[in-house]
Amino acid sequence: IASFPTVYTPHRVRFSPSGKYFTLVCASSVVTVYETLSGQLVMNELRFQRGVTDARFTPDDRSLVIAHGHEISILDWSTGTERSRFDFDVGQVHACRISDDGLSLAVSGDKKE
Repeated sequence: IASFPTVYTPHRVRFSPSGKYFTLVCASSVVTVYETLSGQLVMNELRFQRGVTDARFTPDDRSLVIAHGHEISILDWSTGTERSRFDFDVGQVHACRISDDGLSLAVSGDKKE
């Protein structure tokens, strides 16, 4: 067990499926990725304009699915490159979850019918 200094207030911590990495989702809409064993920062301060509410690694550890505002972005976290962006028409996205095979994505939001 170790502590990792951050200047932001984290409100979500998610491990990658392999356990090799973890991500901090901070209240200031900043997402960072650390190597678990060394604690080394491997993705520095990816910022979003709209509030980030969740982040999940894909099953292969290569990408992050990030819930922000009314959208979901899929990023190659090693480069910070956005691969895809989706608006599922669910209002403010609160959470997301990827299936173990990486083929399905569940999203929850606050839109009421």
